[in-house]
Amino acid sequence: FTKGAPPSPAALFLLVPLVVLLYLGAFVYAIIMSLRLSLAFCACVHEDVTAFQAIRRSGVLTHGAKGRIFLVLLIIYAISYAAIMVMYVVGIFVVAIGALAGVGHLHAMSPLTIALAVLAGIVVMVMVLVWVALLLAAYSTAFAVLYRDQCLRRDGPPLVAVQASEPQ
Repeated sequence: FTKGAPPSPAALFLLVPLVVLLYLGAFVYAIIMSLRLSLAFCACVHEDVTAFQAIRRSGVLTHGAKGRIFLVLLIIYAISYAAIMVMYVVGIFVVAIGALAGVGHLHAMSPLTIALAVLAGIVVMVMVLVWVALLLAAYSTAFAVLYRDQCLRRDGPPLVAVQASEPQ
């Protein structure tokens, strides 16, 4: 490479696929590490340990279970994606009916129409926030169930203290 010279097409031909492979590798690594750390919060809360101990415990619990965790999260994502698509279709249908109903009126919008549009926007924002809250609850519940399942698989059922019965 010389200063001021145009870049070599051969170097770009080799560099672009290398950058794409590096990006895809980083993406796969991020998914694997996310799966490994997925049970850290549950471990921290349930076992009352420090963050570093919870990360270490999450690594132990997810060993051999990353596929199962990924599948559960993928199913939750697929269900939420299908529900969002249904909401999109219903929304497009409502907007299309409203557009067809308003085609004959070429005058400026009335204050009532503007107020209804603003109200519809507020309703949509509230629906999005409720949807996000439901998704977060679904993922949190899934992580809690997976954590409990992995604890049972790794450690066995919890030992119950036997209380001595008093003679009567």
